Order: sequence, then C-alpha cells, then structure tokens
Amino acid sequence: MIEHVDEVFKLMAALTGDYRYEQAVNEISDEKKKEGVVMCEVLDKLVARGEAIGEARGEARGKAQGEAIGEARLSELLIKLQEAGRLDDLNKALTDIEHRKKLYAEFGLKKKGEGVAYGYENRKDVYRGK
Repeated sequence: MIEHVDEVFKLMAALTGDYRYEQAVNEISDEKKKEGVVMCEVLDKLVARGEAIGEARGEARGKAQGEAIGEARLSELLIKLQEAGRLDDLNKALTDIEHRKKLYAEFGLKKKGEGVAYGYENRKDVYRGK
C-alpha cells in the first residue's frame, strides 16, 4: 500500500524521466489517495491505457488496409468489365452491391480470407501495410 501517493509518483517521474507517473497519479481521486493506493491498481490502469492505445492504432491500421484492399478489388473488377466490353455490368456494379458481389464471384475476385484474392497475391503494399 502506498501511503504518500503524490510523492512516490513524483519521485518515480523524477528518477525515470517518465512523466506518465504524474499523469497516473492525477487520475487517482483524492479520497483514494487518503485511503492508500495499491501499486497493482495503478499498474492495471497503466496497462489498460496502453491496451486502449494499441487497440485504437490497430483498428485504424486495419481500417486503412481494408479500405485499400476494397478499393483495389473494385478497381480490378471495373477494369475487367471495361476490358470485356461489359459496360452495362460496369455501370450497374457502381450502384448495385448485390450485382457487384455476383460479378466479384464471376471474376474470382475474392475478399481477403476467402482464399487468394485475384490480382492481390503480389500486392505487398496492400497486404503488408506499405
């Protein structure tokens, strides 16, 4: 149990040069400080904060990669339709999601996780986040 919470965390910040300790102590209520703080509780809060930051970064990266994959997949479909002279299907694919799904299947343009997506197997920039 830490009895002098403010002082301990200020000391930790001074010794380590890491002022996140001061941020952590500011998040603890004055009432809790008077009762005493268990270091494990503080560490749990610090770990939870780190996990939340990591999850947010991971979600942002995943969203960006998903958008890039989706854009590349749609572009590939539209190119194939244009090359095949299927302009009616191309125009319909722009607005009709169900029709677009059928065309993806017809041309073998699978979503990631459905096997190797046509045209993406060598796209390191899409699959490796570059």
